[in-house]
Amino acid sequence: MSAPFVTRRDALRLGLGALALGLPGTVRADAIAAAEALVLSFSDELQRVVAGSGSAAARVSGVRTLLERFTNLSLIAGSVLGPTGRTLSRGEQQMFLDTFTGYLARKYASRFTELRGASLEVLRSQPVNSYVEVLARANLTTRAPLNVQFLVVERGGRTAIFDVRVEGYGLLRAERDEIGALIDSNQGRIDAVIAALRTM
Repeated sequence: MSAPFVTRRDALRLGLGALALGLPGTVRADAIAAAEALVLSFSDELQRVVAGSGSAAARVSGVRTLLERFTNLSLIAGSVLGPTGRTLSRGEQQMFLDTFTGYLARKYASRFTELRGASLEVLRSQPVNSYVEVLARANLTTRAPLNVQFLVVERGGRTAIFDVRVEGYGLLRAERDEIGALIDSNQGRIDAVIAALRTM
């Protein structure tokens, strides 16, 4: 059974120490090297997925595997749910997490194809309280390079990405807005939110 979601408030505390997550107040020196290695490995695996000649369904499956391997989906899901997450049962949490992961995979499978042939260059990394910020440049084949920030956290002995910001605009913020709007339009009914996500 998966661990309970981290609430949106707790996720925001990552920038202020994130004590509610049970994370250390400072980042160990070796965490920076681990974060950079993770980001570069993620980039390499992403290129393998988008460069493949398989079907759209195969790309979605590949992106889902990447998300499960390289990101902290529970932390992301808890953050986008916000206070609603605290009202859910374990079963509802797991159902939302599974559906949310599928939604992310479908959404980003098409967007990631724009990165085909791109290379990622790590510029520098720095500890920010309890996580590591990896600053990188994505060198694209069809447009100007993009500045990308990967926010990486170690939790429960596992190093994982919990946000990606492209030219300052973050995945976490975008999904928080998207899911928040769904929650509001469905009066907080998680079953309706899950049903809507399955069609997106």
